[in-house]
Amino acid sequence: MYIKMQSLYIRLVTQRTKSRFVVARPAKVTETLLKYIPAEEIPVQYGGFKRDDDTDFSNEAASEVVIKPGSTETIEIPALEDIAVMGWEVSYKEEFVPTEEGAYTIIVQKEKKMGSNEGPMRNSFKNSESGKIVLTVSNVSSKKKKRVLYRYKTKS
Repeated sequence: MYIKMQSLYIRLVTQRTKSRFVVARPAKVTETLLKYIPAEEIPVQYGGFKRDDDTDFSNEAASEVVIKPGSTETIEIPALEDIAVMGWEVSYKEEFVPTEEGAYTIIVQKEKKMGSNEGPMRNSFKNSESGKIVLTVSNVSSKKKKRVLYRYKTKS
């Protein structure tokens, strides 16, 4: 019944009106929205970075990294305070590497696979030592490039 009504409805709508709609499967909602809207403006429940009453990231734009199949990318961010990372079907790890020689590296986020239906990961990290946060993102797929979006706020 539903399919028949839907096909009838589609026949009544002009081609110009049809071109204004975008239909996406639930697993592809975030990727589809990102084609038309910046990640900073998409609410978290739809896979974006926007949170209600969140002033921490009000001015920070998201950066993007494309990872080739079967490869790993490393992103280094100095003196980090807050970070949000979003990716699809990639493995993600976050570490604090101190500048001081002989100091220990601290694992902030153990390696974890980020699924396509998950929202962005967000971590706050405060440390009195100087150093950098190193994000390691791996694409274990052998066929497709994967995208990772991230944004961060540095210590002032």
